[in-house]
Amino acid sequence: MLGRMISTFLFFVAPSVFAGGFGGAELGAAVELDANGAAYLLELDIEPYRENNDANRIVWGPIQLSFLLGESDPVTGIDRVELAVLRGSRNFENSLVRAAYSAGVVTYDTEARFLDLNAGEGGVSFPIWGDLLRSEVGIDLRTRILIPEGESTSMHLSLGVPIKAIAETAGDRPQFARAEFGIRPGMRIIGDSPMVLNLYAQGTLGYAIVQADDIDLKTSLSYSFHHDNATVFSSFWAHRFSATFSAAF
Repeated sequence: MLGRMISTFLFFVAPSVFAGGFGGAELGAAVELDANGAAYLLELDIEPYRENNDANRIVWGPIQLSFLLGESDPVTGIDRVELAVLRGSRNFENSLVRAAYSAGVVTYDTEARFLDLNAGEGGVSFPIWGDLLRSEVGIDLRTRILIPEGESTSMHLSLGVPIKAIAETAGDRPQFARAEFGIRPGMRIIGDSPMVLNLYAQGTLGYAIVQADDIDLKTSLSYSFHHDNATVFSSFWAHRFSATFSAAF
């Protein structure tokens, strides 16, 4: 499994793919702790095609995969899959105000046992304290299909308001740090409970091995916490510790 993931990573960062507009890839190892115990994971994030200019950034078909270590079958070893038609952002007012959006996002989580279908999400990000601290407020429409073990599935539809606070260091030096906190209160349109709530927190420390106009190579360590009250469990939580290597073009 490890050799297959590394081979896939190297294939995607090959120069022939880069010439076609490849955006980058990230390969990592993680330990996730939740109510079911500890799981050891391999993670792969890919930006297959990216369009980038001074004001706009669009990634077509981004993919995020995580696999359980020790599983010989890649299908049964899937922990989480996230696919999107596109993700993008646009800067306004000399990059002080930024719009972010996504469309056609599908997420499958085997541990929390749900399938999410997010038709679209949009938000606006603006600075709070220079380039160090930013906030983002958005809106989304999410359909969630719960897949309990040994029982019939159920569907929930909610209108959410994702809110984020992001603190990060300047990108002109090799050392970098980033902290992010997000909460998504949502009004359930279809389903049992009137309200849903997701929250997360993440911190990252890293070092840029290469910083150039055409490529960035980075390595980082991160910790994240997730909480979700809209799964087959009354309250699903998880801690994740990860180490990653990324190449961005």
